[in-house]
Amino acid sequence: MKTRFYFTLIFFLFFPIVFLSAQEVRFPDEISKTDAIKIVEKKIIKSNQEISYFISKDTIPANTKIKTVDQPVLSPDYTSWFIFIDDEPFANWGHKCRYVFVNVKTGQYTVLEQKLPPDMDMMEPIKELIIKKTQKTAVEKKTDNEGSELYSVKRAASTNNNDNYAVIISGGMAPYDNWVRFWNDCSQIYKTLVNVYGYPDDHIYVLMSDGTNPANDRHLNDGSYDSSPLDLDGDGDNDVQYAATKANISYVFDQLSNTLNSNNNLFIFTTDHGNQVSGCDVNIILWGETMSDSEFTAEVDKVNAGHIIVVMEQCHSGGFIDNLQGYNRVIATACNCSEPSSAMPPDYNYDEFVYYWTSAVAGETPDGTPVDADVNNDDFVSMSEAFNYASAHDTRPETPQYSSTPSDLGNYLSLYGLFPLLTITGPSTVCTTNSTFTLNNRPSGTTVNWINSSNLTYISGQGTDNYTVQAANSSVSGMGWVKAIVSSSYGNDTIEKDVWMGKPAQSTITGNSEIGCEHNLYFANP
Repeated sequence: MKTRFYFTLIFFLFFPIVFLSAQEVRFPDEISKTDAIKIVEKKIIKSNQEISYFISKDTIPANTKIKTVDQPVLSPDYTSWFIFIDDEPFANWGHKCRYVFVNVKTGQYTVLEQKLPPDMDMMEPIKELIIKKTQKTAVEKKTDNEGSELYSVKRAASTNNNDNYAVIISGGMAPYDNWVRFWNDCSQIYKTLVNVYGYPDDHIYVLMSDGTNPANDRHLNDGSYDSSPLDLDGDGDNDVQYAATKANISYVFDQLSNTLNSNNNLFIFTTDHGNQVSGCDVNIILWGETMSDSEFTAEVDKVNAGHIIVVMEQCHSGGFIDNLQGYNRVIATACNCSEPSSAMPPDYNYDEFVYYWTSAVAGETPDGTPVDADVNNDDFVSMSEAFNYASAHDTRPETPQYSSTPSDLGNYLSLYGLFPLLTITGPSTVCTTNSTFTLNNRPSGTTVNWINSSNLTYISGQGTDNYTVQAANSSVSGMGWVKAIVSSSYGNDTIEKDVWMGKPAQSTITGNSEIGCEHNLYFANP
């Protein structure tokens, strides 16, 4: 009887403890990957959103540093499933995206607004938007029977343009972020430089993604990947020389600093991604690293070229202008310092701003549609004309930016370099006989109106390139001038030539004196 009592007493004394212990170890099941996706799709993602999103391959420990190409992002103080939402899948980075961390214990979540993607090697896709192809890409463009592109603007001479050099940079960031459109941007401008403007191949330095590495580094619009082709113009030669890294950029500009002088022109073209650090302090995203606007400017400043043209497509590219601008430089960017730049719908095969900019200087789009950006019809597409054309046709939510120092340099600078300026030639002295002045290099499609100082008399040639005047009074001498005002739909240019009017000042040359408007030579008394 006592034994049963003690057994019963021990049972009731220890049962609560056993029960509580069982309750203690009976945790709710952890949130599965599938459950985490359902939570985010139900609570965060709207059904009509055109977005791509991804989930971490494994759970993320508390306070994990999520790697990005810039500063890491710290996860919350709990183990979680990490879901990355790309809110603008076809915009260039940086742009709006979200990091969502779903607590594996409770299902509660934290959302962090970000502008750069995580290291995509740790992610797997849930929904990734793809683009159905509706037009030919740059790599598929047909050529004529000789294998050269057909362009409608004035083509380069048969000899190479040996004074001009170019640098093409496309960082790409990482395979997921290195969209095929960046390669197409570079291919389009490379072919334009070589086939239209006569740049020698060995004067063009191309730094693209992982360089000559044969690994898959390019993201195609159908979601697949390949290795970026090294031949940009289809001539069978490799054109990509270097990976897009800070070290290689420094190396290339070191080479240029030892090669170029004031007789050379340098063209710099960049595309892919960028990021805003603060205000107009921005950077360009390379292959797995970033380069600040000040660092990039320091490299460009190494080069003592006569003229430098810079065209930038990447997000926040307008933030480079305050650093890069300087004498004899023209800069065009796809957007201001606080904006992302955008791909071109509906196929997203190119970035919109440089698509139109390159089409302007090439005289046609990549599919062969003629483009006429030569507003003043002088057979040259100036940097101001190219920018105006691209800016007017750019329909994306971006604000193209432009800088020219001096302010009118972009009116006379093309990818050829400075094209011939308007000049007036003629006599330096005008007397009572007719003197004719000639306007040189007037573009077709323009008109000219001549004017002259009051001490000259108009004889003939108004509205033509040859203008004849004479001195109004041969007995009175002094300075005069003739001016040609050249007008086009782009604006007016005024060119002036100063002349001496009337009787020249007497001068003695070894006992002789030269006097009179007709320059008759008289011998003075010995």
